[in-house]
Amino acid sequence: MSTSARAVLAAALVAATLPATAAVAAATPMIPLHHMAVQPAPLPTDQCVAQLARHCYSPAQLQAAYDVTPLHAKGITGTGRTIVIVDSFGSPTIQHDLEVFDKQFGLPDTQVEVLKWGEVPPFDPTDSDQTGWAGESTLDVESAHAIAPGAKIVLVETGVAETDGPVGVPEMMSAVNHLVNAGEGDVVSMSWGTGERHFPGYEVGDYTSLTTQRYAFQNAAKHGVTLTASSGDGGGAQPGLGGFWPSSDPLVTAVGGTHLNLDNAGKRLSADSAWSGSGGYVSQVFDRPSYQNSVRSVVGAKRGTPRRQHGRRP
Repeated sequence: MSTSARAVLAAALVAATLPATAAVAAATPMIPLHHMAVQPAPLPTDQCVAQLARHCYSPAQLQAAYDVTPLHAKGITGTGRTIVIVDSFGSPTIQHDLEVFDKQFGLPDTQVEVLKWGEVPPFDPTDSDQTGWAGESTLDVESAHAIAPGAKIVLVETGVAETDGPVGVPEMMSAVNHLVNAGEGDVVSMSWGTGERHFPGYEVGDYTSLTTQRYAFQNAAKHGVTLTASSGDGGGAQPGLGGFWPSSDPLVTAVGGTHLNLDNAGKRLSADSAWSGSGGYVSQVFDRPSYQNSVRSVVGAKRGTPRRQHGRRP
């Protein structure tokens, strides 16, 4: 993989580790960035901790923490590469929100290409599903742009909310397959997922309703397109409850979350620690791929997730 491709993959990994949709949808309704005043300068981390009792990290700090800064210094920013982000409904203010984000943190502007796949309903600010997905879309796009500011970003908006089980999944897989066939996308980032056990037939060992959705991933693998997905934000599952798909799919890089402890310059003050909410599962559907043979004592005969860990704190 080339260095520019690695920069794009890092961006997609950061985007994929953001909270899964179910948790975002249940949160306080999103306030679009165009309704928020731009501060003269973002608070540094030490002041965030003192005033807000939380760690606030800028794009520059995350770039330093994940050693992306040297790549940017060499002009390797993802230019010529495309990150595809797949979310239900999307956000009606995504371009303006990204421009505010870029201005706030000194990032170059870029035009987000929005692909509406299917019948995407008009945005309803009173619909918690739509506002939740709008927040998810904004997080995903801004995170990807922060790590790979030169990459093209395509936001795919589907018209059916992805929920537990197969609802919304066919639309997403159809969109991914279309973009792969069109040669559009080097990395596909998916910050969503659903439990394997929620697919019809799971309880009787019939996984057809899930495995028939893999055609888009199989096509992506043939075309050399990297797939990343969040391992979820519900913590580890009990044995036998199955994995969190699509991160449980062997064709997908599963991304979990960690706590970062950085100073104002992005240097680590301590080692990363596992975030207790990060999803961790052993699939009941997929066998252990060969690349996990070194951890067979942990995952057994089945695919284990996550495979990569990235910072959870904003």
